Amino acid sequence: MTSDSKQETKCSSTRLDGYDLHQSNGKHHSSQKSNGHTTVLNECNENQHDAYEKLNKWKMEMDNELERVYSSKRTEIDNLLKVDTDLVEVNIDDIPVFDKFVKVSKKEKKQEEKQEFDVDRLVCLHEFNLKTSNEVICSSDKYILVYEDVISKLVLYDKQKMILQYDWHQSEYEHLHDMCWSTATQNFLLVTNRHLFTWNPSNDVIKIDCIRPVNGSLLWSITTNMSTDLFILYKLGNFIDRWELPSWRLVQRWSNHDLFAENDQRVRCIRTNDIHVAMTVESMTLFQWRVDIFDLNLNLIRRGFNINNLTKHSTCLLTKFHSDQWLIIDNNKNNMFLVDQNGVVEQKTASKIKHRIKNAVMLDNNQLVLKLQQPNQLQIYLLNQH
Repeated sequence: MTSDSKQETKCSSTRLDGYDLHQSNGKHHSSQKSNGHTTVLNECNENQHDAYEKLNKWKMEMDNELERVYSSKRTEIDNLLKVDTDLVEVNIDDIPVFDKFVKVSKKEKKQEEKQEFDVDRLVCLHEFNLKTSNEVICSSDKYILVYEDVISKLVLYDKQKMILQYDWHQSEYEHLHDMCWSTATQNFLLVTNRHLFTWNPSNDVIKIDCIRPVNGSLLWSITTNMSTDLFILYKLGNFIDRWELPSWRLVQRWSNHDLFAENDQRVRCIRTNDIHVAMTVESMTLFQWRVDIFDLNLNLIRRGFNINNLTKHSTCLLTKFHSDQWLIIDNNKNNMFLVDQNGVVEQKTASKIKHRIKNAVMLDNNQLVLKLQQPNQLQIYLLNQH
């Protein structure tokens, strides 16, 4: 653990105004909502989401009530002081035990519907032509966000159509490296080498001032869970941060040496699935890739098996799948790999998909979104179920 791992960081943000939202016809508009859209969540994630939402709602209501009482009592004191400074006395009862107001128990789990991941049996629901072939893409439960670097735009899609475009000024913001959706802030988080930004269709881009390179190590990859955690991977894995949202408080910082015994390990990508944190790790001397699994405090749970058919030229991107499984994308070839709950790796050769797979994300836990090259496309597939 580094010396500043427990340091609490105060954070501010900078709103970058003056940029318009555009539909495909270029007209200015505010955020569009898709009509009749039904969010389909897998049972496990839905239960997690509901649990955190209930707790967060309770906390917000308690905070609001305490603020109301506090403001009311301040007013009473102010009014008494106007009459006579000797007439004010404040008596406060003991703080109640709040723990008894919230009960957490295990909910009976329903039988999960198994999803068969046979790449060549996937059903393509929609496809959209893209301008660029970079690998930057992310999703929320409803939307897909794509970075079109050649035309300098963020492009937002739902399951069926393009919703809007937003001007991304690279000269001011820099080139995007990674993106993710934050439930805690209800924003997309966007990271460049030197800055982290928030954005949603209703607001302008906002720069988070407290997040910046550490000891010369540039920002590289980010991920959030359904709770309040944000993990930031710095280039090569020199440092990894855990931040609390929406307070933007630094919880802990680890160095590469804190997490890996060997000195030749570099980390390419970091992702979380609410239970675990996964990282794609490469040995720079042996050029072997693996996926290591950690808990949310970055204690190592399982060192991954070496993955065959990946080389030093592989990008080894990662996305969460379902039931604590992970997809690895090798965008130098037309290959994906499925890592199961036990760390076993199975290659998924997509002979049906003729394009080069640049990256992949999940949508609603029953749809797989592929970002493709040659030609540049976005394709949405329905996962097989039985």
